[in-house]
Amino acid sequence: MYLLIFLSALSASTFILSKNLLAYAPPIFIIGIRMLGAGLIFFLYYILTATQDRKKVEYQDVFLFIQTGLISFYFSFIFEIWSLQYLTSAKTAFLYNLSPFVACVFSYIFFNEKMTLKKFIGLLIGFVGFIPILISNPSQEPISFGFISWAELGMICAVLCYTYGWIVMRRLIKKKYTAPFINAVGMLIGGISAIITSYLTEFSQFGTNVANPILIIPITNFMSFSIFMGLLILIGNILSYSLYGYFLRKYTATFVTFADFTGPLFAAVFGWIFLKEMVTWHFFVSTVIVFIGVYIFYLEELRQGYFEKDA
Repeated sequence: MYLLIFLSALSASTFILSKNLLAYAPPIFIIGIRMLGAGLIFFLYYILTATQDRKKVEYQDVFLFIQTGLISFYFSFIFEIWSLQYLTSAKTAFLYNLSPFVACVFSYIFFNEKMTLKKFIGLLIGFVGFIPILISNPSQEPISFGFISWAELGMICAVLCYTYGWIVMRRLIKKKYTAPFINAVGMLIGGISAIITSYLTEFSQFGTNVANPILIIPITNFMSFSIFMGLLILIGNILSYSLYGYFLRKYTATFVTFADFTGPLFAAVFGWIFLKEMVTWHFFVSTVIVFIGVYIFYLEELRQGYFEKDA
């Protein structure tokens, strides 16, 4: 349990680091550098530690690796960091609590995990719990329609991609690929894709009409960028993803996403301390209702014996 709380605190700190990085570089470029850096570290670790009988990528698994790279490490993080420009750290982290509910649906589809009446009631209560925080739209959030902003829709897309990515990763782990190798390949695919996207869409604001536009680096303060990026890669990619990979070998994908439930509380505290972000009553009301829903849900998962499943 203490390890899960520590993991939640680590995950929450990444929102603060990402918000600081947005002051020094454009969002997609940040994701590209983050994924490339982390991917290279994971690949180096894999090369240095893997045995000679390491598993080779089978042809039928190539598409799974591509899905991991593009969906989990490209689309998910781009949606997240774009939304983070308009949402508070606490609200962004809280919307990630949709993950257990999405994971439940995906697990039902891909792994035939049983849906019971108590699980359905827990999911229903949990979904209702998101209503208060969704109706609290500060003026800086761009409105799309009704009471949901574009930023919130972006985070919902991020959660869908993020959770599906863990489902795919679990399938690769079941095929006996190691977590460092999966992370290395996925992050490198996501990082290269993000750098290409950034060059095509973001570099124009940094004067690409000069003689050698390919040498342009869209960073306004290299030292500050390097410090925050180094911390983000270490905490958000190396430590967090290593722990997630460990949990995926023991627990269901739904349980792994539940490990982040206390993350919004840490994000609220970190955002208040470091970014002077205010948290409204909607956040606390939603937190209580969603917690009731997921508590009912996980009591049922505990009864079904899903917590100690081998991968």
